[in-house]
Amino acid sequence: MLDIYLAMLGGPNDSAGIAFLALETQGPRSAVIEAVARERLGEQEREILHALLKKVKAAQKTRNKLAHWNWGYSPQLPDYFVLVDPREATRVLDPGAPPGSGKQYDKFLAFDASDFEGLIQDCELICGIARRLLFIVQGYSTNQDGALIQKLRQELGL
Repeated sequence: MLDIYLAMLGGPNDSAGIAFLALETQGPRSAVIEAVARERLGEQEREILHALLKKVKAAQKTRNKLAHWNWGYSPQLPDYFVLVDPREATRVLDPGAPPGSGKQYDKFLAFDASDFEGLIQDCELICGIARRLLFIVQGYSTNQDGALIQKLRQELGL
């Protein structure tokens, strides 16, 4: 995604690109991306970017739990790996909560191999669409007559 943002801003060595890279929090970065997209992208390209960002946020939410929540194991869920919100780790979790792949029960998440596979597939989809959107932003000939835009819109259900 960073490649797309930097391409919209003129590249990593352009002053706008340098300023963007200096931003450390997501709020200002998102505001910059939105403002630049309004100026540099057509309506269909913006729709693709927004749909892609929704997919990124969903995958990022799961990734953040994997990275920041406490990992555990339960004999009652032998095929699952249990994630617990660290803010809740000291509280008693309901032992009667039903197990379920990728389902959040209050402040824990039971995760199995299919959940990892799903996350990997989501990330591969995101990367593929992002790479092709970058080609559009950079003006590559792969988007002759808007064919690539239409293909991405179709893949994203737009």
